[in-house]
Amino acid sequence: MKKIMFMLGAVALSASAHAAAVQWNSGTNANGFKDPDGNTLKNSELYTMIVTFYDTDGTTVLGTDSKAKASATGAYSNTYSGYDFAADKTYYASAIIKANDGSASREAGVASFTIASDGSNSSLNFTTGAGFDTSSAKWAAGGWQTGGSDVPEPTSGLLFLVGGAMLALRRKQK
Repeated sequence: MKKIMFMLGAVALSASAHAAAVQWNSGTNANGFKDPDGNTLKNSELYTMIVTFYDTDGTTVLGTDSKAKASATGAYSNTYSGYDFAADKTYYASAIIKANDGSASREAGVASFTIASDGSNSSLNFTTGAGFDTSSAKWAAGGWQTGGSDVPEPTSGLLFLVGGAMLALRRKQK
């Protein structure tokens, strides 16, 4: 009898520890999202939306999720279950849509979501229904950021410099 009670308790504990997932989406409208040139992103594989999830303090990164292809309506959506979100807690997330060739990006502001007291899945929409190609409280007011060249990482530059110096010394010694 003790074994049965123990097993039932373990099953109940594991069921109550089941963590909620977050269903996120970029928001959409009838025309779908627009790129910097005004072209629709419907069914586009040229852009990827990346969502970063933060703990209740709003700064500790819990994980990231991404979607590379928009739906027929232009929305990017996915379900993130990579972290054990606890019931009755408020968490935060931010999003960015990037052109896969690095030519453009657009960031969303930080949005909050709360896991229900029963631990059920939560939803997170990065717009308030306005759509990606119109103004929204959640998406950055500046719109698309384009161009810009990559800035080399300082460590890579230092390694290149040290390697060049070593080659020069080696040639001088010969």
